[in-house]
Amino acid sequence: MMAQTPILTASLLIIFTSQVAHAQTPSSIKDLEGQYDNIFKTGNRNAASHLWSSYIFKQSQDLNASTLEHLFTGFCPVSGSPLPDTPNTAFAVTLPKVGGGTQTGVVRHCCWPCSCDLRDSVQVDTADVITKDGPSTYHVLVIGNPCIHPEKLSETWKDSDGRTVSLRHVAPEVQCDGGKLRGAVASSHGHPIIGLFDARSGAISRSANQASKFNAVCAQRRAEGYTSGMGLIFLKVAGIAPLPAGNATLSEIHASKGYLRRRGSRRTSSLLVSDTAPASGDMDCRMRSADSLRCKVEH
Repeated sequence: MMAQTPILTASLLIIFTSQVAHAQTPSSIKDLEGQYDNIFKTGNRNAASHLWSSYIFKQSQDLNASTLEHLFTGFCPVSGSPLPDTPNTAFAVTLPKVGGGTQTGVVRHCCWPCSCDLRDSVQVDTADVITKDGPSTYHVLVIGNPCIHPEKLSETWKDSDGRTVSLRHVAPEVQCDGGKLRGAVASSHGHPIIGLFDARSGAISRSANQASKFNAVCAQRRAEGYTSGMGLIFLKVAGIAPLPAGNATLSEIHASKGYLRRRGSRRTSSLLVSDTAPASGDMDCRMRSADSLRCKVEH
């Protein structure tokens, strides 16, 4: 991505004059993942992609625009999972814009359930960033500020395994300071940024997955109580202070027969998709190897 072909336009200039303590400037997805323990002090990244985002932004003046943009493809903005540097993580999707209208672009995900949660909870805003190449403007993914109601982080619910949990337990990096989400960078309208949104036509045409192809299984997942992907964790965080409703992209989805089955382990809760749905070639959540996609809930 070149600075003269911006991912977005914005009015808020993000400038950081100091670097993250004890962290080297990343130049690759591998470098970024290597900073995991510096970014997530609790070792848990559930619904905490605002920290991935702020870490990269804080390095921005030492990065050229193309490197910064590439680093943002290294994590899922919904789950917080690190992602492999492969094209099959890309989902083309249309989202509401803050203030009205819609925007089509590309988002990286660890699995399709995260694309469902994105469309239910996330909007597109703008932010300007200073890189080594100078000012660049970007479309960014934002949620409402959960720290408007910090007490809700302590509310409990039953997860898909029947455990009583709260966001303080399952998403410990979602923390509040003075009514603001700790560690988050704000967009031009003041919302926490959880990732970039690549609205370039070339990126959209090359995207490996079309989010709309997952409409039916997204609807079934909702009807079954979100027993896959991140479960309710991200939706709970984003739903504390939801952004004003605009053009909902899932409002007309009807539940239909799906092809879901679950697989779990001590530290993972991942969704499998049968070979018959969605269309061949679309990304699913099979854990094929050590380098495969990691759509997991951290426990």
